[in-house]
Amino acid sequence: QDTYPGGINGFAAACKNAGFEPALWIGNYFTDKEVIGNHPDWFVRGKDGKPFVAPWASVGIDATNREAMDTLVRPTYQGVKKAGIPYVKIDLMRHYLYDNLHHNQEYCRAHGVTPAQMFRTYLGAARQELGPDTFILSCWGVLPESVGIADACRIGGDGYGPATMQQYNSWNGIVWRNDPDHCDVFPKFKPAEAGNVTKTDKVVP
Repeated sequence: QDTYPGGINGFAAACKNAGFEPALWIGNYFTDKEVIGNHPDWFVRGKDGKPFVAPWASVGIDATNREAMDTLVRPTYQGVKKAGIPYVKIDLMRHYLYDNLHHNQEYCRAHGVTPAQMFRTYLGAARQELGPDTFILSCWGVLPESVGIADACRIGGDGYGPATMQQYNSWNGIVWRNDPDHCDVFPKFKPAEAGNVTKTDKVVP
């Protein structure tokens, strides 16, 4: 609130006033203990019957639970759309799929879906609320389960590694757009390093 006193609408307006297009980085996990405690059925649950806490992703939404989706997920993306944000990165999708849903396949089967279908139900709801003109980056990693919903997948790690960017060239512009995800902005962040090249090195043609 201190960083963005105008909220999401104020942030979007400030970006546009500065001549830029606003973008949003959002996670797909939940950490609010009160909500989780009051509505455990809104989240994917492990064999112990409790909301399953996955590495990096905390608890994951049960996308087959309409009440959960209509309370937590759809209004969030409706607000993003209303604020006029044309680019949305939905992070930790890999952890939602592989570290949560794949570890709770019995739970998914009991709710009539596979992990991939649960994943696509969540991402599909985001697409429905954001609309076809919003650019969605599914993060992180190349996830075939995102095909047809996301516009791009994050292909690289933190920084610009040539190997991670080049190995998916055959996908680019065919399945989706490859997206390296971010840039480093000075002076707050340390620059990404590329091999042993420094600004004092001379390039020999």
